Amino acid sequence: MTPPIKLKNQPMRTTGISFVLALMMLMVLFIGMVIGVVGSILFGPAILGLDDTATALAIREESINATSEANQILDLNYRETQSALSAGESLLGLTATQSSNFAFATQTAIVISNAQQATQAAFDFQNTQIALQQQRTQVIIDSQATQAALDQTATAVIAGATQRP
Repeated sequence: MTPPIKLKNQPMRTTGISFVLALMMLMVLFIGMVIGVVGSILFGPAILGLDDTATALAIREESINATSEANQILDLNYRETQSALSAGESLLGLTATQSSNFAFATQTAIVISNAQQATQAAFDFQNTQIALQQQRTQVIIDSQATQAALDQTATAVIAGATQRP
């Protein structure tokens, strides 16, 4: 039997591998930092609520602009209204008489309409009273007929009872 061959215990050479591993770790660290910086730039405002603040400020600015435009339009409308009122003062005397005539005609139409409604209400009340009188008469007739039928039945029962031995 041959004795086993002994190999010299030589330490592993790790300098080449250590350098490569260190380089790879630095690359991973660098890539992580780049991703972190890019992510914070892109998503940081949304996470911190700064995006909402910017949106709110933009909406506020638009509201202020819209309010300013509305105020300009209101000012223009005010001036046009003042001009129309100045021109309308001359027409006011002419239209006062016509307005008075319209008001009188409207009041007359209301009085006529009220009279027609009152007349219709009186007719409706009278028709209701007539219908109630007819129903009352019919109830009395039905009651009398029922009483007569009961009287005949009672008479027949009494007559039948007296004939039995």
